[in-house]
Amino acid sequence: MVHRAYDGGAGEVSQVSQVTAAIRALTTIAGERRFLLVGDSKLVSYPNLTALTSTPGVTFLAPAPTTAVPAQVLAAQDWATATLVDHVAARDQDKPIHARATYRAREGVTTLRGPRKTDAAVTVRTVFIWSSANDQAAKAARALKLDRARTDLDTLTRAAGSQHLYRTEAAVKARLTLLATKHRVTRYLVAATSVDPDTGKPALTWHFDSAALDAEAATDGWYALLTNLPDTIGPAEVLARYKGQEVVERRYGAFKGPLAVAGRTVGGVLDGPSVDGAAPFRIPGSCAGMDGPGQPLSQSLGGTRLPRSTGATR
Repeated sequence: MVHRAYDGGAGEVSQVSQVTAAIRALTTIAGERRFLLVGDSKLVSYPNLTALTSTPGVTFLAPAPTTAVPAQVLAAQDWATATLVDHVAARDQDKPIHARATYRAREGVTTLRGPRKTDAAVTVRTVFIWSSANDQAAKAARALKLDRARTDLDTLTRAAGSQHLYRTEAAVKARLTLLATKHRVTRYLVAATSVDPDTGKPALTWHFDSAALDAEAATDGWYALLTNLPDTIGPAEVLARYKGQEVVERRYGAFKGPLAVAGRTVGGVLDGPSVDGAAPFRIPGSCAGMDGPGQPLSQSLGGTRLPRSTGATR
């Protein structure tokens, strides 16, 4: 229901004109509304995309997992030919222009195939996005990871064959495997162990594969958004709608956080004590974040019963 209050002191004629203007304005937004489902990469699967693309009036938008858009596809995107996207992230609103993240986009398509040969392929629009913030974060994370791995690997190289640590080649290999897994450098670590025939002491040599590092670096900053939004909606608008998911997540987080401690849940109603004459905060039988109409709020919060609040319930 839409309502608006008018000043009782205004003339009847002016009130009618205001109401008429409001009704005319309402008709511009009261038409048919399309449903856009924005999800994470888990939304992308052959059954899901088949159902979404075959349902009239339903559109979707989700980042592609590596199973749908592998790393080599992202690495093949040309930054120089990508179109600069006019988008300002919420975290950059108050920053000067030179300090804001920049975005570039390229268009393409992605085809998903079903488990059976008879399954019809599903081809969806793909918007490849490059983010300078993601690019810098990936480079910084890789540099930190390699520095930590390099320190531990150099220590192992010096300790190989010592009297107290790693006296055998098997011990060195076991430690090497542990470090490669711990620092997540298995894909570009090239290492070899050997045993000195004269002393019987093990030795370790290693280096990082520059080609593998370059291949990974080529994907820095890139991710793919899969959607069935029409081509009339440009990459900038696709990105803006995807970023709009953060608003929903923040509201859901607030609902589970500050609002959740307002009182004790009984059948979807928070019945904490009234403070300063304020009425208890009540949750309708069905609302965002609940499992369904009449579902207790405690169940939607992982089955935890909420404690009785001693604060205001407004």
